Amino acid sequence: MDKRTRKRIQRILSSGLKHIATPVLSLTATIVAVRGVGMASWGSFVFYMALIQLLAHLTAWGNQGYLTRAFSRKPAELVSAWQDQLLSRLLLLVPLLLLLLLSPLPRDVVFLLAAWLSVEYFFRSFNAVLVFDRAFVFAFVLELLHFVTFLGLFLALDAGAGPRQLIQCFLGAGTVRLLVVCLRYRSRLLDRIHGRISPAILHQCLWFAVPGFIGLVQSRTDLYCVIAFLSKEQAGAYGVVSNLVIQMQSVAIPVLAPFLKNIYRVRRATLQRLTRISWLSAFGLPLIMVPAAACLLVLLFHIDLSVFAYVLIYFYVAPFFVYLIGIHQLMRVDRQRRVALVTLLGLLLNLILNLLLVPRLGLIGALISGTSSQWALVLLFALAQRRLRGDHDAND
Repeated sequence: MDKRTRKRIQRILSSGLKHIATPVLSLTATIVAVRGVGMASWGSFVFYMALIQLLAHLTAWGNQGYLTRAFSRKPAELVSAWQDQLLSRLLLLVPLLLLLLLSPLPRDVVFLLAAWLSVEYFFRSFNAVLVFDRAFVFAFVLELLHFVTFLGLFLALDAGAGPRQLIQCFLGAGTVRLLVVCLRYRSRLLDRIHGRISPAILHQCLWFAVPGFIGLVQSRTDLYCVIAFLSKEQAGAYGVVSNLVIQMQSVAIPVLAPFLKNIYRVRRATLQRLTRISWLSAFGLPLIMVPAAACLLVLLFHIDLSVFAYVLIYFYVAPFFVYLIGIHQLMRVDRQRRVALVTLLGLLLNLILNLLLVPRLGLIGALISGTSSQWALVLLFALAQRRLRGDHDAND
């Protein structure tokens, strides 16, 4: 085995370590929290967690996709591009913090939520640099540190802890993780800040931000509707199920992560091979993951679902493995608007189905809606890619 091949295998393994360990650690933290505070308190916390994830994704404003492409095209301008992006996104963070502080949410949690959002804002700013540097082992260490800190803080809580205490634990763990990544990049990125605040930079990132944000809302619409229409216990249970689905979908990321640095320069034949791998993974890996998830739900969370529910979960997980490559194929040739349109259609379908089915069928209605919208995305992205090939043929 030559040196180049060994390095490539090492990158894939280290990327896989990070992306597989992250859902495992997240799941373990969920198990500890649910068993510690109970499903009703967890259900109340799920609302706050979903809110912060939504706002954090909005303030990230597509920075990872935008910066990954910018670093790939002009590596020498990495520091200036990163600093400009970081400072410009303050135009989003500050108004959202003000809205959060002025919201009717309980006063005892609103300041904690504002701090949590700020920590997530700054930490997510480093994602593109970690990917560009292929610092997958360090990224794994960060996630491990986040989990260990959360665990230590949670175990120190008094009996009867609730949503407020859970927010404090996640805030503390996130702060420690942020401090460590800042220490790593202090001389490279943070020593001298010469960036500028520019609305034009936000505009340049728009079509990286919009598809990602719509995609997040699309993937969480079922959870939002469960929170809105069902009890706290049901919201807590579906929060666990939804988290498991997302973590199983995230297994697709290690297939692509080692190639993200050069995704905008690889040949079409390489992308076609990745697509074939994704289809095989889509139907193969869930055969292992879904039974494992069923064991976790029954044994550790005491959540009993029907066989039909697990069939829906299998078909809920699979599509993401397929259309993830399609997203990058379109973004590779600057078709971000097409990605945004497709994900928006998926969001609208998911929302309509959830509004119709969740009040009538409960958790099963949410799973039917989510699964249907995921396969609709596979079809829509396939049509978008076919149209892209048609455009290329016409140009040729």
